[in-house]
Amino acid sequence: MATLASIREDLSYELGLGTLDSFLTNLTNHAINVAVRSLAMDKVAGITRRTMTAETWGDLALTGWEIAAVGDNFGTDTGETWLSDNVFAGDIIEFNSTRWTIYEVTSDTVINIGSPQRATFAAGVATIYRRAVELVDPGRVMGVSLLSSTASSGSVTKALEHRATAAHLNALATGTPTEYTVSYDQGNTKAMVQVYPAPKNQNLRLQIHTMEIPAVLDASTDLDWPTVTLDAVRAKARELILTYTKEQNPEVLKQAKAMRADAADQFFGSSDGERSFTVPEDRTSL
Repeated sequence: MATLASIREDLSYELGLGTLDSFLTNLTNHAINVAVRSLAMDKVAGITRRTMTAETWGDLALTGWEIAAVGDNFGTDTGETWLSDNVFAGDIIEFNSTRWTIYEVTSDTVINIGSPQRATFAAGVATIYRRAVELVDPGRVMGVSLLSSTASSGSVTKALEHRATAAHLNALATGTPTEYTVSYDQGNTKAMVQVYPAPKNQNLRLQIHTMEIPAVLDASTDLDWPTVTLDAVRAKARELILTYTKEQNPEVLKQAKAMRADAADQFFGSSDGERSFTVPEDRTSL
């Protein structure tokens, strides 16, 4: 199985670098990591695609929600554990027959609703409509689909539209979602998908397709990727190293370009009809 260290060794042989000193070791490691992240952004097979099935968390009933003073922009409920109950910024809280978007969940018992309130609210009933699903991988979300509510069924009933403006156009609406956004909650320090309108009186099943951007690789990280993907990483890293070291020999540069084109040709020869990335006619953008 390939590792960053084995790819680095291959590149040192291919480029005639010999035994790498600390500078060249760090430069080569950097080139490999940049190559991997660049190919991930190009959706190269073997690096990126993940699919997860998730459920929204449904409504959360509160019995002790309180806004203690006029001008407070937060409410409390000492009997709650909101951080662990998957309440996020952007969820809806309803009390006094009025809805507010949650600005921030500052602790298990304090919710900031952003705007200072012109009236107090004695400890009483409130409802939170939770619209968020935490992302396991904080990469790029490629698509979100609404699944059948039947637990045994995996059928897609609707593909949701990615619409950034949903966060302010449909912020307080509840119902069956038609759109989604991708957000980051600083209070929870979690990346998430949020659906609009927010579900009410229901837990919805979602299928989320993500593009995982790999973390920085260390020398011993196992790269359990297809051979063609590893070839693409080597080809991209090879040209980056030549760029970093200001290589001027036209034959060396020509050979590196040809090897990158060869790596692209391996994807063109695949039986998979859906290409993992797009390469122009000269096949040199890999």
